[in-house]
Amino acid sequence: MACIPPTQLTRCFMATAELKRHWSRVAALNCCISNQPNPSIHHVHGGSMRDIKLHKGLGQKTSDWLVIPLHPRYHYDGPDAIDGGGITVREWEEKYGTQLEFLEMVCRRLGVDVFALAGLDHKVSFK
Repeated sequence: MACIPPTQLTRCFMATAELKRHWSRVAALNCCISNQPNPSIHHVHGGSMRDIKLHKGLGQKTSDWLVIPLHPRYHYDGPDAIDGGGITVREWEEKYGTQLEFLEMVCRRLGVDVFALAGLDHKVSFK
């Protein structure tokens, strides 16, 4: 089962069954950086998401569909974690890869267009 940080617990109780299934499928992919099992799900924000105009602003998540699997070290519990670390989103993306790339990878691996599910106009190549 995926590790869900305390800050995401309230979201779980408000999520639909379909969304919870999606989160479970994403978490089952393992961490997109280290391939370690039991990742938490990270709602993408800033950085590459801002570049394609899918960022809503500081503290505002884009969509519950736009999540990637990250080991806690890279998500919220490490010196260079994207949420809570000592580096910016841009620095994190330069070091590990862009959130957009990881999100598109999730789409291809699950065979689902999460951008469409989120009601956003971004084309994903499934090749």
